Amino acid sequence: MSAIGDGQRDGARGFTLIEMLVILAIAGLIASLAFPAVERGFARQAFAGAAAQLDGAVRGARADALRTGRPVVVVLPKDLPAGITIAAPERALIFYADGSSSGAALALNAGERRRILMVSADTGLVRTER
Repeated sequence: MSAIGDGQRDGARGFTLIEMLVILAIAGLIASLAFPAVERGFARQAFAGAAAQLDGAVRGARADALRTGRPVVVVLPKDLPAGITIAAPERALIFYADGSSSGAALALNAGERRRILMVSADTGLVRTER
């Protein structure tokens, strides 16, 4: 048992207000550093997803043209995440039954990020450039 006035609390446990404020300040500092990195990661993933969606639409159209033996017009994705755009030529990108195409360069843009899909007119093959 402790004597009265020796500076110890009888069975009292917990944190002081000062200790709690220091913990909250440290947590706030960590959060201010972590959240921008998480946000950039989400933006990077959204761009990668949009690039995969565009690539799938183009390659899928070529596969459909080869499979059906008929020309297929590429339908560009419309439901892209905010801030991501596709720069495409005025004319439609068409794949023909022999696998060739009308040829095009499709650019996916999001701020400083950019990915270009080059579609060969002769072969219809798709090449990605960053």
